[in-house]
Amino acid sequence: MLVATSLIYVLLYSAAAVIKVVRVLLVHSIVVYNHDTWVIVGKVGAVVLSLSSLVFAYNFYIYLITGKRFRSELKKLFSCCIRYFSSSAAAVAVADAAEMARRAQANTPV
Repeated sequence: MLVATSLIYVLLYSAAAVIKVVRVLLVHSIVVYNHDTWVIVGKVGAVVLSLSSLVFAYNFYIYLITGKRFRSELKKLFSCCIRYFSSSAAAVAVADAAEMARRAQANTPV
């Protein structure tokens, strides 16, 4: 897993570095300026830079699939959040029900 993650990281980031170097060389090169070259480098650069940002999402899924400890910690984290939101929702529902009961009691003629 570590080797695969490292290889993908090197592959994607080295491609992004190459595109950045090509852009710098094109900016400083006055003789070879060509609009078609800029268009191609721009399109390839957009694809490569987008793929290089996927490294972070890739790591999450690899750890999710292969890491037992990672899954247990993630489960603990989300169970805590779910308990918090469900208790907050229950508290809001109780407060709303109490407010509706007060309004109903205030609107009933004696």
